[in-house]
Amino acid sequence: MKRITSIIMMIAIVISTKAQKIIFQKNNGTIDTYSFYQSSDKVTFDRSMYYVYINNDLHSYSTSEVTYIYFMCQDNTTGTLNGHDWVDLGLPSGTKWATCNVGATSETEYGEYYAWGETTTRDKFGVDYYDYYGSYTISSNIALSDCDVATKRWGRPWRMPSYKEVCELVNNCEFKWTTVKNINGATFIGPNGNSIFIPASGGHGPGFRNGWRSPSDQNEWGYYWTSTLYLRENGNNANSFEFSSNGVSLTRTFLGEEESQCIQCFNGLTVRPVTK
Repeated sequence: MKRITSIIMMIAIVISTKAQKIIFQKNNGTIDTYSFYQSSDKVTFDRSMYYVYINNDLHSYSTSEVTYIYFMCQDNTTGTLNGHDWVDLGLPSGTKWATCNVGATSETEYGEYYAWGETTTRDKFGVDYYDYYGSYTISSNIALSDCDVATKRWGRPWRMPSYKEVCELVNNCEFKWTTVKNINGATFIGPNGNSIFIPASGGHGPGFRNGWRSPSDQNEWGYYWTSTLYLRENGNNANSFEFSSNGVSLTRTFLGEEESQCIQCFNGLTVRPVTK
């Protein structure tokens, strides 16, 4: 009875602390290990069972089959989800940013270019190639939907960042124009000292100088999609954010008025996913 009581007390500690590791050692000698990275990851229990919820999957153990349960503290500001690394920058919302772009395997790779709402990359971008030109059916926020390339390629709960989350990143982090392995880009340093590097991947399509032929402004400008639609007009416009050696911009001046940064959806931009 004392062993069960101590286990319950330790489980309460795990529930109240982010990013812990729990290890079950069973009577037959096998060991199962789980890491907690998401707010939904948890352990619950009743008189006869332990229940472990990891990434929306349930794992259960009867108390009679478990010999010991071990708990380990670990760094809760970095981790891996569905095979992709994330960093907690200490942002107010708790949003975690991926360390590389969709289609990339390292922080310095540009990755793949996508029209907004499409989940397959293209060699050409423009009105004639876009699946949702003039669409009034696509959602105004495509995060976690079938039109979210981050979710489709990396799996839930990865998703495209909203415009609000991009604003949070820019407004709460220090921006530095940085060169890593001969690749220029933006380093965002969070309130907790952690940082991410986002390469200046340029853009592809009619909105850029090379048009549909090839990406433009690589290593000079970074253009990244958000999940947020800005305007249903002229092929639709979605919010984006851009940066260069001159700084990072969330707004633009259009016809003498300042508005949110946006670009026509049929252009090809890169995507840096987020999760909670």
